[in-house]
Amino acid sequence: MKSKLLEWYRIVNPNPDDTTIEKRTNTIDELISHINRDEDYNPLINCIAVVSSGFENGFNNESEFVKSVLTYFRNHQPTFQGDLTKNALEMRVCCAIALGEILSNSSGKYEVSEGIIELAAGLLISGVGLLTEANERHLVNLHGELLGMSLDALNGIAIKKRKRNTLNLDVMEKITVPADLPTYHTTFWGAIKPILENIEKQMLADREELEVLWWLYNGLSENNDKPLRGLTPGEAAIACGAEIAQKIIMPPLRNIRQIVLKAIDNGLNKNKNQEKPLKAFVKQWGESSWNLLLPKNTDIRELIEEFPMLFPFSWLCFMLSKSKGTSGWNSEFELKTGINTESPYTPKQIAIQAFNEGIAQQIYNQYLYSE
Repeated sequence: MKSKLLEWYRIVNPNPDDTTIEKRTNTIDELISHINRDEDYNPLINCIAVVSSGFENGFNNESEFVKSVLTYFRNHQPTFQGDLTKNALEMRVCCAIALGEILSNSSGKYEVSEGIIELAAGLLISGVGLLTEANERHLVNLHGELLGMSLDALNGIAIKKRKRNTLNLDVMEKITVPADLPTYHTTFWGAIKPILENIEKQMLADREELEVLWWLYNGLSENNDKPLRGLTPGEAAIACGAEIAQKIIMPPLRNIRQIVLKAIDNGLNKNKNQEKPLKAFVKQWGESSWNLLLPKNTDIRELIEEFPMLFPFSWLCFMLSKSKGTSGWNSEFELKTGINTESPYTPKQIAIQAFNEGIAQQIYNQYLYSE
């Protein structure tokens, strides 16, 4: 991604000189190191929020993340201005390039953990999915490239997690009976444990396939206890995306999204499967739809409240649930997410966003309980 620094930096400066590019490269190196060494992932999440929606939403010069980024800029350019109103776009572009480098690690310079890549990709997909459709025209290509890199990164991890391995049963034949029972137990467990783990891994992959395909075949929203054809387009879109996301091993294979799209095609006739303003879909949501994107885990709820730009539908469901569906949410939603509620979307786009947010929630939940 840093190989494209010159190309993407032209969003800020059409003709940057070599000295500027070198300074920004060093700044990006420091930012990546900061993200990669922080164990609580807060810098990573803040970086993704900035790339998704800019510094205007929830950030100011007193924010810890902003202070850190400014420090990295000034380490290589002491005269760099700290006024976000003047340098926000430049800082945002450098954050985007840093994330791209983390996702690809094309230089091999950083020991980026798979957990960081998975979390970064999941949150980026959730955060920029709708923006690449209708907003941020000057950054649309950058968002689009990051979205593609995120999908590729998750798909690579997903394929590895679902790889079918041959059971190595020969190791069992090599076990000899020792003189004492404790030694035998240790030897036996050491041999059988990898085999059982492999069986469990394959069993979970089989179950995922069966549950997703059975859900698609039935065409029934389990949450609403109704056929998809009996739901409004807004309800059906949320059900398709969120319910399928709940049946997936993390992270999802890229082609699972095609099943979400197929479910929409099967569940909605042509008259219902049409483009309309986002607010029209939201108006069709009720409590059953809200609940699909409302996590029970309080830590995930807190993340959604702090970063609505990364979970726009989840945040909106949370707010609608608290207000019992009271109108007047449009302005606050647009301010906090950068998404225009008048922008047209199809049920398929709504379903994919619901799926992406459901996946991002589960990946973050996985991080919370990882050892």
